[in-house]
Amino acid sequence: MPKNMGYLQDIIHSKTLDELKIVYNRMLEGTGTMEPADISFRADLDKIDWLEGFNENKRLLIKLLDKNGLYYNYSEIDDANVRELISDDDYSFNKQFYKGGE
Repeated sequence: MPKNMGYLQDIIHSKTLDELKIVYNRMLEGTGTMEPADISFRADLDKIDWLEGFNENKRLLIKLLDKNGLYYNYSEIDDANVRELISDDDYSFNKQFYKGGE
């Protein structure tokens, strides 16, 4: 969740095509502190055409991100490694929401 959410926030806050290109390269290669993004298996990286302009490529980069990397599955929220990353409010909400519905 934190990884793809970080890339999503970087895309959203980009103001220029050059900033989008930097985010895109980090998504593919990662950085010293962040792994490469989880790219949707349906993504076609050949569709990136920087000549299309800022808005079109911003939309496309968001589309490339695997949306499953933006949340934790309910079945995983009790895992110790995941639990420490979820706020108490989010944890409680999920427990109430899914109560008896597993």
